[in-house]
This record gives sequence, C-alpha cells and structure tokens, in this order.
Amino acid sequence: MRGRSWLRLLLVPLLLALDIVTVMWAWSAFSAGLWLVGSAITLLVVGINVAALVLRATALRWLLPTLTFMLVFALAPIVYTAYVALTNYNGTHLLTQQQAVTALERQTYVPESAKPYSWAAYRAGDGRLALFLVPAADDGTDDADGSALFALADGETRTAVPGQGIFGAADSDGFPTSIDGYTRLTPVEKVQRIDEITATRFGERPTIYRVVSASQAASVKSLYSIDGSTGAVTDARTGTVYRPTAAGYFESDTGERIKPAFQNFVGFDNVVRLFTDGRIRGPFLAVLLWTVVFAVLVVAIQFVLALLYAVVLNSRAVNPVVARVVRAILLLPYVIPAYLMILTWASLFNGETGLFPTLLHSAFGIDPAWVGTGAGARLIMLLVGVWLGFPYFLLINTGALQAIPEDLLEAAAVDGASPWRRFRTIVFPLLMRTIAPLVVLSFAFNFNNFYLAYLLFRGGPPMTNAQVPAGETDLLISFTYKISFGSVGGGNDYALAAVVTSLIFVALTPIVLSQLRYYNAWRRED
Repeated sequence: MRGRSWLRLLLVPLLLALDIVTVMWAWSAFSAGLWLVGSAITLLVVGINVAALVLRATALRWLLPTLTFMLVFALAPIVYTAYVALTNYNGTHLLTQQQAVTALERQTYVPESAKPYSWAAYRAGDGRLALFLVPAADDGTDDADGSALFALADGETRTAVPGQGIFGAADSDGFPTSIDGYTRLTPVEKVQRIDEITATRFGERPTIYRVVSASQAASVKSLYSIDGSTGAVTDARTGTVYRPTAAGYFESDTGERIKPAFQNFVGFDNVVRLFTDGRIRGPFLAVLLWTVVFAVLVVAIQFVLALLYAVVLNSRAVNPVVARVVRAILLLPYVIPAYLMILTWASLFNGETGLFPTLLHSAFGIDPAWVGTGAGARLIMLLVGVWLGFPYFLLINTGALQAIPEDLLEAAAVDGASPWRRFRTIVFPLLMRTIAPLVVLSFAFNFNNFYLAYLLFRGGPPMTNAQVPAGETDLLISFTYKISFGSVGGGNDYALAAVVTSLIFVALTPIVLSQLRYYNAWRRED
C-alpha cells in the first residue's frame, strides 16, 4: 500500500504538467474554431486523469490505450466527416471564419501619401529577414525627419544610423556594410528570395512596411478593419462594409464579395442538394444501384464457385496430392498484390492493344469497341472482381468444410440420405453458420472496393450527359473521390463527398452490427 501511495504522489505532478499542456492545446484549438479537435483533446485528458486517480478505475487503465486509439483513429474521423457533411467545405470555403478574418487582417495597401524608401535585405542567424530602409531622395514629402529605419519581419521598427550601435559604416547608397547578428543578402540571394521578401510584413502595427518593387519599399496600411462584435469587414480605401453571410462569404449590400470565403454550418443543405439537384441526383442514383449490384453479384459468384471447388477438392474422389496442387494454383491471386494485378487486367482488356479484345476480334470478329461500352466495362469489372476474391472464399470454404465432423455425414449416409440431401441439410447449414459473417463483411469490402473501381478503368467510360465526374464503373467510393477533386462547376466539393461517405457509413453499419448476432451465438456455445 505504501508503494502505491508513493506512485500516486509521483503521478500528480506528471498529470498536472499534462493537464497544463493539454489545456493550452485545447484552448488553441477552440480559439481557431476547431471545436471537434478541442473537444477530443479535452475528452482524452479527462479519461487519463480518471484512469490515473480513481482507485476503482483499474479496468479503465488497461483499456485506456485501446480507447484512445479508437477515439483518435476511428470515432474522430467518423464524427469529423459527419460534421463536414453539414458545412459548405469546398475548394472555395477552405478556411474557418476566424482564419479568414486573420487572412483579411494581413492584407495591406499602399496609400497615396506613403513615404517611399530604398531598401536592403538582411538575414539573421535564425533565418528571419529584416529591412534597412533609407528615405528616397526624390520623395517630395516632408512627413518625416528623413531618418533611416531598421524593421524586423513581424517585429519592431527602430531608427537606425549607420556607423552607430550595431550598424556598420554606410556604403555609397546609405546602407550599412554590416549589422551585428545579420548578414546582408547578395544580389543573387535577393533575386532568389524576392517572393518571400515581398510577401513579408516588416514592423509592427500601426506602421507596417512592405517591399513594393525591386528597389522601393513603403509604409502600408491594413486594407480591412474588422468589427469584433458583428464580424463586419470594412474596406479602408472605399469604406465599403462587407458582412458575413450564411453562404460563407463577406458580402456588401450590393452583392460584392471579397476573398477569402469561409466555412459555415449549412445543416442538411448538402443532403437535399444530393437528392434534388438534377446534375447530381441522376449519376448518384446510377452509381448507387451499380454499387449494390456489383457487391452482391461479386460476392455471390465468388462464394458459389469457391464452394463448388472446395467441395470437389475435399471429396474422396480427388487424389489428396492433386487437390493440394490445384488448391495452391487457385490461391495464387491471393498472394500477388491486388493493385498490381488490377493494372495487369486493365492492360489485358485495353480496347486498342489488349490481348483479350485482340483475340476475340481475330477468332470471332467481335469489335474491340465493346470494351469501351458501359455494359462491356461492367462485365470486365465483375470478372476481375470475382478473380481477385475467389481465393479468399476458397480458403474460408475449405477450412469450414474440413471443420465439419465426418461422423455426422457418415451417420446420414447410413440412414440413406443422398449426397445432395447430406449437403443441403448438414453441410450447408453448418458451413453458413461459420462463414456467414465473413460473407457479409466481404460484401462490405466490395461495396467500397476503390482499388478495383479506380485502377481498372478510372471509373469509365463516362456516363452520357452527366454533368459531374461519374463513370459507368464507378462505385460510390470512387464517385466520392471524384466529387472531392472536381465536382459541379469544377471545384473540390469536400462537403458533398462527406455526405456520400456518411451515407455509405449509414448503409454499412447495420450490416456490420448484424454480425453481433453470430458472435453472441458463438459465445453461448462456449
């Protein structure tokens, strides 16, 4: 007991340090508008504290690593995907509103009265840039005393006099030949880093300096001012006020918008759009129907063929050595990487140079163009899908058949049952009791068989008159991928893709949960 007390005393400072760090991370996430991330971090650290400090939480301490991984790698992506489906997240609305405001605050402009400076760039030991600014001789203004300035990147600005303090003597252009702790960029380095230099803000508010040309810099002002209470953005040059809208834009009263846009919660608008927008609904329903048909047919054909081969190879009529050789040959596709074999099949069925279309054309005069039709491509996809999954079903069927007691079959034979009756009433029910969950999970796998759908024909051929990137051999998973990287109007519609992904999850979850019935049955048998 004393050892446990000392251990608990040692845990307290460690937990305190962890809590402080976690609170900082969570606060940063909440401040950036990342509520899901902040909530996940908070939930995780609360669980760690409970597991460490509560005496009766022994089971939780052992389960905490598993629960953590489940939270981070399973539940969090699902919850985040569902959240994205309820937003307008796409190629235009990438930032949160707070991030968009921050980006607007960093935009500047050069006022007409700005004093021009000649500039030289210097680099600190840590790589940060700094500008030495010398008032231009012909600026025609008298709004300053003509002092040179030394401005750090996103840092302080101070008056500088060459030959005094950290500044070395001035060269012919008025720039110090050396600055303690800094190295002047050579002309070549200046050209190489010009994009970085022009994008950098030097100095602090309210006076910011930017490089505006290869030879001049100027003091700039913030282009936009932000009203913290309403979120309204005001253009400093024109006085135009842009207000945040539900569509995720900063928009003026006349309908003018400024960039960047921002993410916003839109509820079930994306779900409604998926089923009501004519450009999306038709291809989506066609892809959904083909996905279900493909998964059902592939699993059914794989199962029937594999069961047939397994029964034959397990029968006494086949020599055991021959059965092992044949079984080893049939299992070869299971050993070779699937993506490699899919690409091989794609080349074999190439409409112009593929081996199979060429042979069919030579032997039977069949036009190779059939490969490029929707029906032909789907037939090939079914063939390749069956070929890829057949070894898996052969393995599980063979194992399940060998696990059936021979005594049952011999007793049935003695009672006069025919081979077909023995198979129908004894073998098949016991077989399905063992492999039914695996068959259902195989359906879920083929439902999401992205490798086959995308690598074989890239989902093609394209659907006729479809205004979204959808093909005749696309499954929902490849259709979702295409939506993410080229949807209606050519943008990246991540929110709509998240809707389709969430629908896949909703459709497959009952199938997976149904397997609990079999697991409970196995547990009762124990």
